[in-house]
Amino acid sequence: MKVYKDKIENEAIKPITPKCFHGAWYHKVFSSKDKWLGIEGTIVLPTVNLTRIDENNRYLETSSIYMGGQAKYESDVGLAYMNAQISNDGEISTLNTCFRPFWRYITDSKENDAGGYNYETGRNYSSTNLTPNATTSNCYAMYSPKFSEYYYLPGDKIKIIITYPKKDYMQLKIEVLEVSNDINSINLRKKYNWKDPQNFKSPLFSSPESDDSIKEFKRVNAIDQRHNEGLPAINTKSSVENAKWESVYLYREIKGQVYKVPLNNLRSATMNCPDLEAFEYSEIANNTGGSTINIYPHKSAK
Repeated sequence: MKVYKDKIENEAIKPITPKCFHGAWYHKVFSSKDKWLGIEGTIVLPTVNLTRIDENNRYLETSSIYMGGQAKYESDVGLAYMNAQISNDGEISTLNTCFRPFWRYITDSKENDAGGYNYETGRNYSSTNLTPNATTSNCYAMYSPKFSEYYYLPGDKIKIIITYPKKDYMQLKIEVLEVSNDINSINLRKKYNWKDPQNFKSPLFSSPESDDSIKEFKRVNAIDQRHNEGLPAINTKSSVENAKWESVYLYREIKGQVYKVPLNNLRSATMNCPDLEAFEYSEIANNTGGSTINIYPHKSAK
């Protein structure tokens, strides 16, 4: 797919930045609302250092790297730093050790796809309806930790792709471009006999579109805090270092052909929540939409 660098006729104006949503430390770059068809981003995965642990030896925080956006409803789609299989008999770690695919989506309740694993039928993910009594369903789906080929580690270079293969249905794809040469990642894969990372494709999941097909897309790097959504973010010594977005492109049909368009400062806005002081990042590259990000909540005065 070619990159379109010229001015787009009648393109929507740069978006306005809203107030921060409480409960996490996050760096978000989001597009204008326009006739975008999807988004892709090539990223070298960061080093994650989590520090807050509960009485059951489980982290109270995790890191997430996701895209998605908003059509009729909001979606967050990408990778979450989660637990993993650490023995041949299926033992799962209590501590988070790798990035795994997830998709959080809001849809009409009859299309929520809620349910558990069913390996015999190829359903290798579970989906939970977080709002069972609402008129719409806020669902969170996670791919099973049984498949180590879909574990992604610091230093892996991947491409995350979010599209609508058919009307009202979104899909996540991950392409592995380079396997990490970070010694810690190499040792983890060797220690637990994990497979080398492979390309991933999610099932189609419901993501209703608005009648005018206008969409907003985003890229987000975050430290999420368990049981804290909607509450003030807790200051923490956890960190995420050296997340390298080499490029981020929106998809757009122009004169009958689909092009890639850089998600740069001209058509995006940036949020650093809840405090700019917690984030270090490079200027977004105009031709590629690329940027490098570090998250250091302990540097915040809040």
